[in-house]
Amino acid sequence: MKKHYLSFIKFGEKIHMEKLIYEGEIFCNTLSHFSEVEYNDSRTDKYDGADYIIQGTDLKMKYKNQIVATAEHCQLYRRNLDLTGNIYCFYGIDKDDLKLTNSFEEMSLNLNGINWGDTAVFIYNTKEFLKRVNNALESKALEFKISPIIYYDHKTFHGELTPFHKRRELFEIQKEIRYWIPNKMNQFQNINIGNMSDISFIIPKDDICKMEYDYK
Repeated sequence: MKKHYLSFIKFGEKIHMEKLIYEGEIFCNTLSHFSEVEYNDSRTDKYDGADYIIQGTDLKMKYKNQIVATAEHCQLYRRNLDLTGNIYCFYGIDKDDLKLTNSFEEMSLNLNGINWGDTAVFIYNTKEFLKRVNNALESKALEFKISPIIYYDHKTFHGELTPFHKRRELFEIQKEIRYWIPNKMNQFQNINIGNMSDISFIIPKDDICKMEYDYK
């Protein structure tokens, strides 16, 4: 990852966040799960898994030799049905989110795009967290990549998409970092990294912005 992250946050229901911090349960759902309308929240993205976007102009649709629809501009997405695997994602706080200060300041994060779960695990030792997750994946001989999401303008971007691409207008506020674990199983996987209470703490989601920091 090119960005310098100071902390990570994982959001979810209290029961799942307790499993994460006290048991180290890393629940990796399928790519197809996130592209289907299974959540009533902003995690669902029907274009997750698309591998190409085409910016079209002067679109015409014909039915029985009659033009039935036209559009000056359009976006056409292509989906690779063979692209399967698992995803694990979390919110990243980078150095640009926190200003230098000589006194304690409230953490003013914009979490309006996080409308799921009531609890957060705040991970302050990011290097150790990534090390543990990487080691757990490698011990299971799983191929993986990790990257901040690339947020693109769906009205102008033309070209290849990867599991690390999401539409800027809807999802940039989520500041997502994602593990991508390609495989052919197309079913959820649990990875265990052990108790995380030495590198993180658990807190109600609504209290995140009540936290104060001093950063020099």
